[in-house]
Amino acid sequence: MDPPTYSAPEGEAYHFQTLTTALEDFIGEPEKAGQILGRILAIVLITSQRSVETGGHAPPANIVTQYQRMWAYLCQDISDSPEVSTALIRTNVDDIVLRSWARAWLYHSERPDLSALEIQFRIAKPIVVAACEVLQATEEEFAIILRSVSLNSEQRNAVDVAVISEPHARKPEDDDCSICVSSLGVDAVRLKACGHLFCLHCID
Repeated sequence: MDPPTYSAPEGEAYHFQTLTTALEDFIGEPEKAGQILGRILAIVLITSQRSVETGGHAPPANIVTQYQRMWAYLCQDISDSPEVSTALIRTNVDDIVLRSWARAWLYHSERPDLSALEIQFRIAKPIVVAACEVLQATEEEFAIILRSVSLNSEQRNAVDVAVISEPHARKPEDDDCSICVSSLGVDAVRLKACGHLFCLHCID
């Protein structure tokens, strides 16, 4: 099957040298490539969210250090192959953090109408496109990559709790989960990006 033609939104090319370094050894191995891409996207999403919240065109040094620790944690996964683990360890997370932070802040400055969630999408999607180009992925391989980007449950919970969710303040109109339409319990969370409320079980 011939590789499909991928195009980044609004014609934006978003090629990280880091992305090429991390993925080029995995052409034809979409599942392993997806595992790597999933961790890169996790850092990108966390970074872009924090950029909008904190402000400034570059992150403070102490925040970069936090991301380095987060990256080390995201790379710890006993289900990954040695090849994947090696690729993750040699990936330049500082480059990803700095570029993602600057891009998110640029969007936030030039397009104040965009929500944090929209900014995250605009930054993450071109990276997925670039990854598919690096990997010369077919449509079938692309589907496998997307199925493989998820983190393990422990990693996902750490990212979700720390970054995208917060305890909600109950309001009279906030009675039902937007997914299951059942009454919200004490474990309900509000997504910072959009403000919507969900049952913790549903959003998990």
